[in-house]
Amino acid sequence: MEPSLSHWLRRLLDRLTGREQKLAQSRGEELSLQLLYDRFREVLALNDSIHQLIVDLEEKLEGREPFSFEAVALRVKKSLLDAMIMVKNLNQISGDRFPELYDAIARLNAEVEKRINLTPTRAEGPLTVRLSELKASDALLAGVKMANLGEVRSLGLNVPEGFAVTTAAFNLFMEENGLRERIHTLKRIIATRGPAAVVGPSREVREAILNAPVPERLAVAVQSAYDHIAAGAVLPVAMRSSAVGEDLASSHAGQYYSELDVRRPGLLHAYRFVLASLFKPYALAYDWERGQTEAETSMAVGVLAMIRPRVAGVLFSRDFRDPEADRLEISLFGQRPAALLFGLA
Repeated sequence: MEPSLSHWLRRLLDRLTGREQKLAQSRGEELSLQLLYDRFREVLALNDSIHQLIVDLEEKLEGREPFSFEAVALRVKKSLLDAMIMVKNLNQISGDRFPELYDAIARLNAEVEKRINLTPTRAEGPLTVRLSELKASDALLAGVKMANLGEVRSLGLNVPEGFAVTTAAFNLFMEENGLRERIHTLKRIIATRGPAAVVGPSREVREAILNAPVPERLAVAVQSAYDHIAAGAVLPVAMRSSAVGEDLASSHAGQYYSELDVRRPGLLHAYRFVLASLFKPYALAYDWERGQTEAETSMAVGVLAMIRPRVAGVLFSRDFRDPEADRLEISLFGQRPAALLFGLA
């Protein structure tokens, strides 16, 4: 008896179904091989990236190029994440033959976290401090310049009346105006793309600072401190930068702005003007080239009563023509000090 049409159709369907199952199995194997291949390529790429980081770190340690500590720390942390992905991929490829590598990466990560602290050290304290109350140990709060002037005054030497608008005030201003993340962005740009790339973004940050309102309690603190030293008079003051890392081995000479002959109505504008100078392109480049941390570039502002000078001058702690010589260098000028400081004399 010849097979019925339904029988032939059933056999054909069975063959097609079996073929589809084999094709599906084959496709699954192809996908599995493709996945393993992709994982293997990712391991190679991440391995190259980590080796490049090691080479870069060795060059930085030899002083071949400038670098920012924060930028290096972020790259080291990213390399640990890359290493974790490498371990995961390697175990997927090998059928979990190396589970102990997860613990090794965890130990490395814990050690790095212990040694690299990216949380900025921020001073806690009042928004303003009188110069007579400052000592050299207050550099984190008042900046090096004002802290040292306070120390000089405590020795009984003549120093004009004044006060510091502290780094705590700087942090308050930045945070209440939502500027902290924009500053971090500037640091990332200069670390990854170099100083030339930061010109436009730094201008935007400076404009944002100049247009931002001074928080009310900070405004009151600055004006009250001024009223105390003015004692009812119309007292012109100089408002000067006093960054935490200024006037040290990295002197920052000429990097930041000063405002002279400031009266009470102009205090807050001058304060913002000095803060904004922290983010000039060449000041940012200077910090980056010397590996300055965020805490070291926090800005306090010194407010000092102006005197009526007979001459203006600059005292150099070393003779700039012969830095090895053990002598001071004093440059005097018979006009306003601004002309000398800005190179116009």
